[in-house]
Amino acid sequence: MPTMPFEEWTATVDTLCRRHLRCTWHDLCGEEQPLRQSYEMGDAPLTFVEWWAEKYDLYWVDPTNKWDAWS
Repeated sequence: MPTMPFEEWTATVDTLCRRHLRCTWHDLCGEEQPLRQSYEMGDAPLTFVEWWAEKYDLYWVDPTNKWDAWS
């Protein structure tokens, strides 16, 4: 069962996309269906963003790593 409202969950996904993938959810896909499905399955926002990045082989930025080229 989701622990936060869908709107808050999607806002968190977008924040994580910006932080770790350097683009918005709208830039990546923009569709609600993948978000809704993951939300209803009870996935955490970070789990969803990590899965999406892995699925599409996206570069993951670690903003705490000063050696990361995109930080």
